Amino acid sequence: MKRSFAMFILAALALATSAPAVFADDLTDADAILKKMVEACKGVRSASYDYEADGIGMGKQYVPATQGSCLIEGCRYGLAEKAHMDIKFKMNQSEETRSLTAGSDGEEYYLIDHDAKTAYKDMDPQLYGKAAGAIEFGMLVDVISPEPFEETLKAPVHEFKGIETADGQDCYVIRLAHEEGPQEYTLLISKKDFLPRKSTVIFMKTEQGVGGAFWAVTNLKINPKIKPGTFAFKLPKGCTLSDDFAP
Repeated sequence: MKRSFAMFILAALALATSAPAVFADDLTDADAILKKMVEACKGVRSASYDYEADGIGMGKQYVPATQGSCLIEGCRYGLAEKAHMDIKFKMNQSEETRSLTAGSDGEEYYLIDHDAKTAYKDMDPQLYGKAAGAIEFGMLVDVISPEPFEETLKAPVHEFKGIETADGQDCYVIRLAHEEGPQEYTLLISKKDFLPRKSTVIFMKTEQGVGGAFWAVTNLKINPKIKPGTFAFKLPKGCTLSDDFAP
């Protein structure tokens, strides 16, 4: 009796920790899911969300471990046209965490380094300096672009890999890959609204290992009401505005 009860508990725990089941009415065709994702993304004019991002393997030198909140609107030159981000990130092989506010008002880009009490503002997004990977990777440009995930969808291999949970929602897992070359993508696409909640890319494979990065979002809100002046640069008290780009 005790042995049967123990086996029942183990089985229940296994079910509780396993991936969500694929039901009969779930889509399993990767291309059909990706088509719905593109249609959903084309309805996104603006978005707010919390996010985390990090490099994978050798990708850590390009995308540092990052957490933050973001509000974006529109797309221009491969970046969010307007953005306001409050982030904390840690560069590869460093224990130092930096706190930044970054964004764009549609005309100029800006960065406020709260630790250094220094701000930067310019028409060139290169002003972000070493923080560029942490900032730009979190802008979810593929979601808000007029042609969502245009480069990603060029990968000829599209595979349905099951269902996982992200942002508290069941998501379709889609793998996209090139038959030759290292590029490989994995998207977690919500079953509810068909918007992606996590994106992982592997962009290099060598004898030394792989290089890649991922972003994941939570508390995603689409086309929120945005107050006038939200994206405007505001120099905090005690901060100095620099004429240079950020280091």
